[in-house]
Amino acid sequence: MKLFRIILFFPIVLSAQVHNTELVGHLAYDQVLNDIWGYVASDGTEYALVGTYTGTSIVDVSTDPGNPTEVAFISGQDSKWRDIKTYDHYMYVGTEASQGIQVVDIQDPPNAQLVYTWTGVTKSHNIFQADGYLYVVGAGGNDLHILDLSDPAEPVKVGGWNGEYIHDVYVRGDYAYGCGIFSSTMYIIDISDKTNPTTVSSWTYPGSAHACWLTEDGNFLITADETTGGHIKIWDISDFNNINMVSEWMADDGLEASVHNVFVRDDYIYASHYVLGLQVIDISDPYNPVTAGYYDTYPDSSGLYEGAWGTYPFTESCYAYVSDISNGLFVVHFEGCTFMKGDVNSDGILNIYDVIKIINFMLGIGPLSTEEQAWAADLNNDTVIDVFDIVLLVDIILGNGGQVQLESVSNFLPFGMH
Repeated sequence: MKLFRIILFFPIVLSAQVHNTELVGHLAYDQVLNDIWGYVASDGTEYALVGTYTGTSIVDVSTDPGNPTEVAFISGQDSKWRDIKTYDHYMYVGTEASQGIQVVDIQDPPNAQLVYTWTGVTKSHNIFQADGYLYVVGAGGNDLHILDLSDPAEPVKVGGWNGEYIHDVYVRGDYAYGCGIFSSTMYIIDISDKTNPTTVSSWTYPGSAHACWLTEDGNFLITADETTGGHIKIWDISDFNNINMVSEWMADDGLEASVHNVFVRDDYIYASHYVLGLQVIDISDPYNPVTAGYYDTYPDSSGLYEGAWGTYPFTESCYAYVSDISNGLFVVHFEGCTFMKGDVNSDGILNIYDVIKIINFMLGIGPLSTEEQAWAADLNNDTVIDVFDIVLLVDIILGNGGQVQLESVSNFLPFGMH
């Protein structure tokens, strides 16, 4: 296996098309890959969760970034499709194979254990986690299944929505944004009542609505069309009754290619663009998106649905993980990415405003509306945002570097705050 990885690695590195990005590390596989997600352990180690044809690979990408290392593997039924999300210290894996939703305890990633399988559906195409609920699409029974993760080890279905086959879904706050790929229809679904979701808006457009994501301010929806010439569209959704497309973006050589999945971090779209690899688009002006960077994981460029399947940009290290179907896992740094632990409001400064934002979140007054805000607030990397994170942040602001001993702090907390 080691020889295989060395032989595969060098041709990719030498011929890749690169702009404002740098290859940090690479891991080849002897099987095809599909989707990808990420996880940070309590000790701060970052892991890529990589979907493969036979299961899910758990890869340490931060101990030695130049040499990503698989530390565990969770077997599954053979499938070209696998989708992965996390909540607390659990990993959820859906697939087009008939195996339900796997629940894996990854508190200690090298010793990850499959602890449960939710069998409310036999197969699914995509899953999404938000606010302690898991959303399952591309399955039977309902077009959208909603699972309560109050007990994260054993999800319980609490509601569903029917309209048409939903290929992918993004959720923030009280709304789910669903992609009806066969009719190229986007749906905005009110999920404030998880037991009775209702459609509040929908629109059909020429294309093939495959995947979507919100900008961080929530005013614009990014959609990606999976088809020949499939590209990115940006929609003003600030008024659900008056939704308008404000711009489009197509990669160089995109007429004969297809975009796949899209994610938003700060003012950038990170797109896994099949044969065109990772594409990064600056949307600081949503009316004028421009290419900011790219890393081509598939220099061959032949075919349509080959190359980069997924990407995961939400890391503290500012590394983006890219899963290439045939060329393996790539760890890529985009030079425009910045991150500071504790900077919850993303203003580049650690101060009382970040503390207030965490307190408001804990009191239910204000949300942490993006993945990045949530991870910035979780200073001790225990996947729970609580008073211990506030203590660490205050200690950093006071110039102590977050060296306070949380074990001693817990002895002085009122009952119920531990």
